[in-house]
Amino acid sequence: MLQWFYKLSGTHNFKEFWDYVWSKEAHPFLQFCKYGFAGGIATVFSVSIFAALNETVLPSKEGLPTELRGRNFVLAQLPAFAVANLVAYYANIKLVFKGGKFGFWHEFGMFTVVSFIGFVPAIVIGYLLITGIDLNEYYAYLVSAITSLIVNYTTRKFFIFHG
Repeated sequence: MLQWFYKLSGTHNFKEFWDYVWSKEAHPFLQFCKYGFAGGIATVFSVSIFAALNETVLPSKEGLPTELRGRNFVLAQLPAFAVANLVAYYANIKLVFKGGKFGFWHEFGMFTVVSFIGFVPAIVIGYLLITGIDLNEYYAYLVSAITSLIVNYTTRKFFIFHG
């Protein structure tokens, strides 16, 4: 089976294949997989902060009034977004994309704007799922994360970084 991967990637052994997989020139499918991995790292930070706030100062648990749940869901997402955005930028530069298409601050600013563009519909959808159909806050978080993933990958790949 590894021979098939070697042939597909144009490599001859496991080390070359491994280096190819983690290179910035990897096939777009592999880049997307690495993007998912980098996003997973950022998501761990985001979920941890959201959960800590949800369990303490900004609860959005079932049983509370739905408007309060929705508001707290959004408020707990804000610091989670800020930290996850920093982690995501660093992980994407290290694992997926080539930086340097723009200067650092310009690139990071664009990255953050794109993150925010993905974040806004994600939290709106989460808010509406909580207040509209009384969905559990963690399911709402999952739906919002998937929404954000799709928007962010597309815009980052084509507008911010060297593919």
